[in-house]
Amino acid sequence: MSERIEHIMIEFFKGLDLLGPADPASTSRALARVAPQADAVVVDVGCGTGRQTLQLLRETSTAITATDMHQPFLDRMRQQAERLGLAHRLRTMQADMNALPLSPTSVDLIWCEGAIYSMGYEQGLRAWKPLLRPRGHLCVTEAAYLVDDPPAEVKEFWEAEYPAITTRAQLELIARGCGYDLVESFQLPRSAWEAYYGPVERRLDELAGTYADNPEWRQVLTAMRHEVDVFHRHGDTYGYVFLVLQKPAE
Repeated sequence: MSERIEHIMIEFFKGLDLLGPADPASTSRALARVAPQADAVVVDVGCGTGRQTLQLLRETSTAITATDMHQPFLDRMRQQAERLGLAHRLRTMQADMNALPLSPTSVDLIWCEGAIYSMGYEQGLRAWKPLLRPRGHLCVTEAAYLVDDPPAEVKEFWEAEYPAITTRAQLELIARGCGYDLVESFQLPRSAWEAYYGPVERRLDELAGTYADNPEWRQVLTAMRHEVDVFHRHGDTYGYVFLVLQKPAE
């Protein structure tokens, strides 16, 4: 993605609460499986605007370090945390998830919803495992096919957008191959995608006429519209899988 297109994407999502499919009930379900103690070291990687970060703060008593490459997202999350009275337990860090400035075996829980794709699922699992303490947890969501033979349009879309997409069973095998124990995996509901795409569609309608003569903006808006249309036609054939993983005791 070029720097200009990346800037347009950031502008497109400015003001939207969700940067991807999300389901608070699924976040709570995964969190219940790891139940971090008050003194646990928790890091939310690729937090975006912090929808799940704020939920983790509300549902635990631990401090959380939230990392993202885009400082305005971190600033917006801190403002929300301040309004909710949670900012005293929030630390933000502008950092590349490929090279987190964290010491080995220093983290009890790494959380990553909807972001690991940017570095690759297996690469992320391998890169973050040394940061976890023995018996530490990694909670991550990743896109997956939910049927054995997805429609041709779905395959074409994902081959263009994220060729590394695979099945839920394969995601579990990869995790085990990286040396994790699988605590649980489950599919996010369709409503998680609908909650994301509803505001996206309204934003597309809002901007349709504004950038009609701008080829770069038109490229982004056309691609986003196609993504939404593919979901409406075939959203039952792919989705996000939540994986709760644990680093074994040494």
